Parts: sequence; structure tokens; C-alpha cells
Amino acid sequence: MPNDTFIRQYVEKFKDDPEFVTEQLMLEIGGSIVRCMKTREMSRSDLAKKLKVSRAYVTQLLNGKPNLTIRSLAALGVVLEARVGIEFRPSYSVSKYLARYEPHWKPTGVKQVYGTKTPEAASVTHLALAA
Repeated sequence: MPNDTFIRQYVEKFKDDPEFVTEQLMLEIGGSIVRCMKTREMSRSDLAKKLKVSRAYVTQLLNGKPNLTIRSLAALGVVLEARVGIEFRPSYSVSKYLARYEPHWKPTGVKQVYGTKTPEAASVTHLALAA
């Protein structure tokens, strides 16, 4: 990929920046919500109705715009019939980071990541489907 070097340099430069990490987490949360919605065959409108919020808010939520509280995450978990989990793991090297998130920035991999139901798609902050 031609931009691979740029992306590696960017990640290396900002990997410890709280704003970069925050954005990464928000995107991971949005991806987890989308996976749960797909598994439950739930539309954005359905999610908005169950959360008692506007469809526009759900769109912002999925795009990582709002700063979610633990209460918001808990409400999402209840509505999506999912367990919300937060875990802290050792930091990744840049190459491990890129290998883990590569499908998110490869145009051919986006459907694969968001369409999967496997645990490998779980993220640092994740919504895991309840048993």
C-alpha cells in the first residue's frame, strides 16, 4: 500500500497522544455497535427508538462524535442485549498496531471487519454479544 509508510509514521508519532487514543476508541466503539446491530438485525432508527434519542444522534454515535459516558455505554449494552466490557492491555508496537487495524484503513477490508461476528473483531472497548 503506497500510504503504508505515512500511516506508520503517523501512528508512531501519535500513538501515545490522548486525543489520538480517544479517537481510536470512539471508532472502535462505533464499529462494535454496528456489529451488534447487524447481528440483531437492528436499524439506526430501531436503535434510536430504543435509546429514546434521534436518528441523527445515533449517526453521530456511530461516527465517534459524542463523548460517551459509562451510563451511555450501559444503555447501549441493554438495548443491544450485549455486555459492555473495558479491558486494559499492554501497548502495541506500531507494526502490531497496524496489523491489528489494517482492515479499517484498507478499502477492501471494511466490509469484512464490520460484517464479522467473531471475537477477533472485539476491541479494547467492546460490546460483546450476550450468551
